Amino acid sequence: MRLVVILFFVVGCSCDLRVLIDQNGGYNVTVNNQLWLRSARTAIYVDSRWYSTDNQSLPLVDIRTDQGTDPNLGSWNETRLTYNLVRPQSSTSIVARIRQWNIVSAYT
Repeated sequence: MRLVVILFFVVGCSCDLRVLIDQNGGYNVTVNNQLWLRSARTAIYVDSRWYSTDNQSLPLVDIRTDQGTDPNLGSWNETRLTYNLVRPQSSTSIVARIRQWNIVSAYT
């Protein structure tokens, strides 16, 4: 059985919180216009091996944006990053999403 561990986090505060994403999938999180977090390589551990954007074994293949509304949390904007996990016998799409909720300073 393959196990993929995904870390989800929600950041919320009463401040100006922004995530800026470039066309290579890198991102910066700023709080009140001060850099708080800068992205690093993206990696996943599958079948006893690390796959990474560093060595192109996990290449970024697509970036898309979307928007919608949740009945409880209101409107949101989302950036979807799609990576191609290339293994010896197969290829799998891995999708990461960064969602900004508009009524509060929160990201998921």
